[in-house]
Amino acid sequence: MARLLILGENFPGCDLRYKGTYRAHPSYRDDLPESDDANQLFFWFVREAGEVGVVHCVQKACELVRAYERLDPPQTFDVIEVVRRTESPEIGKKYMGIDLSCCFNYSLLSWGLHFSQDIADRLRDSGACMRILPLLRLIEYCFVPRLNLNGLFDDWADAQLCLECMMSVQSTCPNLWESSELEFECVALWKVCADQGAVSTLKEHPSSKA
Repeated sequence: MARLLILGENFPGCDLRYKGTYRAHPSYRDDLPESDDANQLFFWFVREAGEVGVVHCVQKACELVRAYERLDPPQTFDVIEVVRRTESPEIGKKYMGIDLSCCFNYSLLSWGLHFSQDIADRLRDSGACMRILPLLRLIEYCFVPRLNLNGLFDDWADAQLCLECMMSVQSTCPNLWESSELEFECVALWKVCADQGAVSTLKEHPSSKA
């Protein structure tokens, strides 16, 4: 069963080109009656997706996207199939790239791997963690050029190496990215066309890349 996300605009502070798993979900429209198509489909989304934000019915997901596009002003959402390396997409049509994602939500790539002055200041304040600052700059230098136009990796090997480097750095400076209890993984994103009405099979898959 396809694992689908319904994703909209980037959150404040995210890299402008980023199109991964850490984007806004649909929300209830207070300015519309409860009976409006958008709000009725929002209720379906909440029931189906729960806290994780994953749904499985492509027809309903695409109906929701079309309903929000009809609003004034329109709201734009993408239906994204998310797959792990050992899986093949069932209905996704357009390959977007590979994200470093936690629970198909928060992402280590959402800010573009550009280490801000805020992070540098925090490391200076922490004393012992200051020694990892050159490693952060090395990660930025090595991996930012490998991100595609969606702010994601094209290649599984690049994505996995970046994740391993970031987790290794965090092991010396706990909670650098997020809580050390959070588990991140490499997941590929495939865009589903909003007018898709039937399940289709996609032959090409990036898992064949070295």
